Amino acid sequence: MPAPAPPDPESDRWAWAWRWVALAPVILWATLAARSHATGGAQLRDLLLVQGGTWLGFVLLWRRSGNRQRSELPISIPWLIGCGLVFRLCGLGSQPVLEDDQHRFLWDGWQLRQGRNPYATVPAGWFGRADVPPEYQPILNALNHPDVPTVYGPVAQLGFAAAAWLAPAKLWPWKTLLLLAEIGLWSALAAWARAGHLDGRDRQRMWLLLTGCPLAVFETSFNAHPEMLAIAAAAGALALLARGSPGARFGAGILLGTAVAAKSAALPLLPWLWWRGGPRLVVGTLVAGLVLYAPFCGSGGRAEFTGLQIMARDWEFNSTGYAVLAAGFGPSAARGIGGIAILLTLVWCGRQWSRSRGEPVPRGDVLFGIVWWVAPTANPWYFLWLLPFVAYRPTWPGLTTLAAVSLAYVTEGQWQLGSTTAGFFEHPVWVRPLEVGLVVTAAWVAARAARAAPTPKI
Repeated sequence: MPAPAPPDPESDRWAWAWRWVALAPVILWATLAARSHATGGAQLRDLLLVQGGTWLGFVLLWRRSGNRQRSELPISIPWLIGCGLVFRLCGLGSQPVLEDDQHRFLWDGWQLRQGRNPYATVPAGWFGRADVPPEYQPILNALNHPDVPTVYGPVAQLGFAAAAWLAPAKLWPWKTLLLLAEIGLWSALAAWARAGHLDGRDRQRMWLLLTGCPLAVFETSFNAHPEMLAIAAAAGALALLARGSPGARFGAGILLGTAVAAKSAALPLLPWLWWRGGPRLVVGTLVAGLVLYAPFCGSGGRAEFTGLQIMARDWEFNSTGYAVLAAGFGPSAARGIGGIAILLTLVWCGRQWSRSRGEPVPRGDVLFGIVWWVAPTANPWYFLWLLPFVAYRPTWPGLTTLAAVSLAYVTEGQWQLGSTTAGFFEHPVWVRPLEVGLVVTAAWVAARAARAAPTPKI
């Protein structure tokens, strides 16, 4: 039995410093939270400074933890979890930054709490009505796309309603629910780590990304986007499958159906997990879907699918592959080619997973990365779907995508603040090439590393 490695004197000497490097971003997040309450709210420069500074600290910790010549990073996992919770508590009391989707969350929650189907009407139909409570009038007036039905699934709607019951027209109950969901995601990843037999260094790096990822802190705790509900449920399904117990497959199906009902972005996972989990998982998924969707599909509503259809047909933001294809072949052909690309990616990822029966985690980073790079709309929070898979199996392209996608907030309207002609959904000409260029460069670096060593570590 080999002797244990001697302690690293330098690591012990500077252990306290590394712990404070991990906690230091709290200053940036607290500043952003304070700025969000200022007149006019936080601006683009505030977001870029906070994101840039937080990612810089993250990179320092990441590179130190990857140094195989030294012992593990002298930060315990409980310390990382504590830091992550402190970051998110800063966002709990903040106003959303450069975002207005929260008005739809609050409006849908009020509708369902009043016993109405939020999918059966559009907010524009409520303009000028006297039966809208005074606290919801400014929310209604600030809604984006008031003529489009809501695009949020039944599980999200139930969360909106629960938040409205706890504190009408307030965002903090909904943010608290998202924080609980994120803690559930962390628990699922801990189960993946046990099933995959990750060593101490890899587990530490996994927790470093899960708790400190600036994209997760910002989009979930500050801007309250509901992705984390679905991601946590999908991760829970994978964690149950990782046990290898037939009895856990029905429960995994329930969680998978819940994930789809929270956010339809979970749909690409269905063919993989149904094939891997068998009939019990399929039945569990269908039961959960039926129970959650049935109450919302009557009374003139088709759940979120009407809104999603309009969104898929008419909206475009921060697209990459779609923008290139649309320029060459037109929007309709671009959507068709993008759909084929997604199907081919599904087949490839499923085949790769099938060759490794003992692997508890599929290549969701590849799948969701391609889905969002070819989709017409690629909002930054959509890329949170990469987070659990990159945390388990980190790659340079995955990490770079999580960092670069926040550049989508650099729109003409924000870049030329004060301009009356600049659009708030159009990007300066350099933004998308920079986003893509960073990811392509990271992929090139990873490919070179792979050629140089059979099992590269980043």
